[in-house]
Amino acid sequence: MSVAVRHLAALLLWLAAGVAAAAPLHEGGARRLGTKLTYDVSAGAAAHRFVATVLKVVPDLQFEWFTTSPVAADGVRTIAAVTLERATTHCECYQDAEWGPRGDATALWLSRAAYEALASGARTILPFNDSPGRQVQARTFALERRARFPIGIDGSPAELPALVVRSDSGAALWIHDDPADPLVLAIEGEWTKRLTSIWQRRDDEVGRFVAVDGLGIHIVERGSGLPMFVLHGGPGMESNYFRPYLESLEDDFRVVYIDQPGQGLSERLPPSVPYSVPGAVAAIDRLRQQLGFDRIVLLGHSYGGFVAQLYALAYPGRLAALILVDTAPSYEYNAEANQNIQRFGTPEQRRVVPGLSNDERIRRVFALYFDPPDQATADAFMDRVILSAEAWRQLIATREFRSFDTRPRLPEIRTPTLVVVGENDLITTARQARIIAAGIPGARLQVFANTGHNPFVEEPAAFNAAVRAFVREVAP
Repeated sequence: MSVAVRHLAALLLWLAAGVAAAAPLHEGGARRLGTKLTYDVSAGAAAHRFVATVLKVVPDLQFEWFTTSPVAADGVRTIAAVTLERATTHCECYQDAEWGPRGDATALWLSRAAYEALASGARTILPFNDSPGRQVQARTFALERRARFPIGIDGSPAELPALVVRSDSGAALWIHDDPADPLVLAIEGEWTKRLTSIWQRRDDEVGRFVAVDGLGIHIVERGSGLPMFVLHGGPGMESNYFRPYLESLEDDFRVVYIDQPGQGLSERLPPSVPYSVPGAVAAIDRLRQQLGFDRIVLLGHSYGGFVAQLYALAYPGRLAALILVDTAPSYEYNAEANQNIQRFGTPEQRRVVPGLSNDERIRRVFALYFDPPDQATADAFMDRVILSAEAWRQLIATREFRSFDTRPRLPEIRTPTLVVVGENDLITTARQARIIAAGIPGARLQVFANTGHNPFVEEPAAFNAAVRAFVREVAP
């Protein structure tokens, strides 16, 4: 393992341990914007993972979820559960090897009224399905005991106080013993569900929403000076993965971390509005206008570099500088990436398993995004990231994405451009970066000899120094 990767792993563990030791859960519990909940689910020999991310807490709780299963595709939903004060039911609706909504009552939290009744020792009737495939039916629950529930919070071992209640059919329900946050922690019966980890946002990782075309785009603004828009990769990831690695740039620039439309904490697109690459480009410019910036520095990483290149072609007068990080000028990168996965990956990484969720697909290969490949570092990185599976599913299938090719138009980009790449990037390779740098007049190429797809993670100080020096020179 390289020194940089060891440093990264130690930093992540230190941050996680510090958060968990200081406060196992933020005030308000798991009902907090950006909270990521991971459950293990099993029924007989079938085992699945269920991930839910809280996207909204006021006025109604909203969360997006997907499941992993060898027989089921991504189950992506945005579920609006009624608020704790009004909710009266708890239905997990485990059917056909998939978790899904069967009406608006589906929730991960009990109602406040149900919690208070159970906590007082009262026998309480809840709609519940206690066997795979069985229809929801009324079950009577009663408090059996209070206990401590072991769980991982922000990457460190922790315990939560819990009510253990049992139904008249024998199923046990573990509930967070907190009237403001009666989260279902586990179900034990003919099928089981267990919450294994909770990831929360630091206060400064939750920003604000800016209305663009009627939908909220989530941004975090830090620092002051020349505005620098930062675009994440994926598609279907989020800008939070740049932190804390880019934070030193906040001393010199007004860094705007952007969750692209329908991704991260940004509001999801309605079913009638398709995800598209040109739509993302247009949204970035409308966001610039909403924030009142005349010109910006644009930094795009990976897929975000696709969007950044197209932005530079569409709005050249709005850019003070362009920074393209480990990206590609055409969809041809995909064949090269697949060849590298087959060449350097483990048997598990090389094998394509139908039906895996976006989270599991990425986790299988994400160790190869670092140099040298390191699964522990990859998992620590991915644990914190929100994956927007619907954005990923739609965008990679679009004609714009699969036919993406800026090579004929690269000479039209006259914005001062810095192209950054890790020499050992197996995904968008150094060869791709050299094509971009050769095609854009006057572009500079910065190659990090000992990094992979994320040089800002593996060598943050050197990466930030290169970006800072370039922008100061071309846009003083």
